[in-house]
Amino acid sequence: MTQLPLASTAIVLTLAALLTPPLVHAQDATPKRSAYAEGGGPKYIDGKNGKAIEFGPEAAMIRIPAYSELRPLEGTTVCAWVKPTVKTEGKQTVFRIEDGGDRRFMAIGGAKGIWGLWFGLGIAGTYTEISADYDPKKLIDGQWHHVAGTFDGKKMRLYIDGVKVSELAQPGKLAPGNPTIGSIGAYNGRHEPFHGGIDDMRVYTGALTDEQVAEIAAGKAEPVPEAVVGHWKLDGNLDNEADKKAEATK
Repeated sequence: MTQLPLASTAIVLTLAALLTPPLVHAQDATPKRSAYAEGGGPKYIDGKNGKAIEFGPEAAMIRIPAYSELRPLEGTTVCAWVKPTVKTEGKQTVFRIEDGGDRRFMAIGGAKGIWGLWFGLGIAGTYTEISADYDPKKLIDGQWHHVAGTFDGKKMRLYIDGVKVSELAQPGKLAPGNPTIGSIGAYNGRHEPFHGGIDDMRVYTGALTDEQVAEIAAGKAEPVPEAVVGHWKLDGNLDNEADKKAEATK
């Protein structure tokens, strides 16, 4: 077989390197989406399940890296266990991706003459909030409570302890937004901090049904594990269980 001159061989190898996609090792293929703390370490307390994080005005800030799966377009569910300790006049952030009119957030607290649970999304070019007026004595009672907000492309819904407490018609698609870092327990630093504990923070693609939200609040098995796109148990660490799921299915 005719041998290529050395110079020609070098050119061929260079072209091959340009045309051949680089190998990606399996351990590097899964995005790492664990949360991380700023301004000190998180304070872990006894949670609803295992450990949880205690938040407050001086607590560490818990950040969530930006990734597209965290912002599904057709529908979403955001839920967590909370144990608030203080009634505030303003809102207390549970979860927030601050992105102007395309923000996604959940909070408890007071605003516009209402004290209770809040859920906000950018839908069809319009930022929309739904709220549920709720007796603070029932939420600030030293117990853990499950809070959830859902959107299915037609309606926004709010749940407390597995019971639907508010519903609002708002058809449309969710905005993809910008690659914005999210947060648990506060936003943009220590604004609107949560006072108390937060445990088992989850984000789903698509809206859970009334029955599925009730199952989670009742402590039953995860109803649709394949739909979880973000899951921070906060069980003594800031790991994202969605990463572990992706690793297991590779």
